[in-house]
Amino acid sequence: MYWSDADHLFCEHKILGSPEYINSITSGFIILFGIYGFSKKNDIFIDIIYALLIITGIGSTGYHFTGNIGWALFDEIPMILCIFVSIIYVDVIQKSNKFKLFANLFLTVLFIICNTLTNYRQIFPYIFASIMFYFYYSLRIKSIYINNAILTIVISVIIWGLTEISCNYIQYYILLLGHPLWHFCIGHGFYNLIQAIYFTTLKNYDIIKYNRFYLLDIES
Repeated sequence: MYWSDADHLFCEHKILGSPEYINSITSGFIILFGIYGFSKKNDIFIDIIYALLIITGIGSTGYHFTGNIGWALFDEIPMILCIFVSIIYVDVIQKSNKFKLFANLFLTVLFIICNTLTNYRQIFPYIFASIMFYFYYSLRIKSIYINNAILTIVISVIIWGLTEISCNYIQYYILLLGHPLWHFCIGHGFYNLIQAIYFTTLKNYDIIKYNRFYLLDIES
């Protein structure tokens, strides 16, 4: 495998061909949400999660512009790390045991390895959606903010997956933009999810405010 080896194309190539300009541009949403979170005063876990979100956005931009496998892994591996670091962060908050820590790290490595194998790469969104359900199930802390953030991410994964499945059967281009929608929702959802977990853990309702984009914003 070489960095420049071609990976699969997404539905957008039916609209404008390759490079996938819309997918490349909308990857900027992931970067911006990551930067917004990273710029705050956080603990180390939160900083790592937002840094990985930024890296994911950079990888996604390069991936959709070039279609190369190197950029594809630059997009997907930090995304995998981002979700599992989030899971481990919650486990630390919930004072989970060492066996679960080992299991989560084992699943992280397994997902990364399987995702580099040709016969598994096409099912990435469905595995990722399953991990999001696992993440939600493992949360002992619950709030409407966490529910809404998880729902945003899961719905966008489903829309993206359905778009790719039906790509060759849909004639209306507007219905082929599930992947750009995913880019916005994954950035928006992950930002809100981590803020909501942080907020719920602090249990100080007075420090929460909302900005005009309805993003949870924790004041330092």
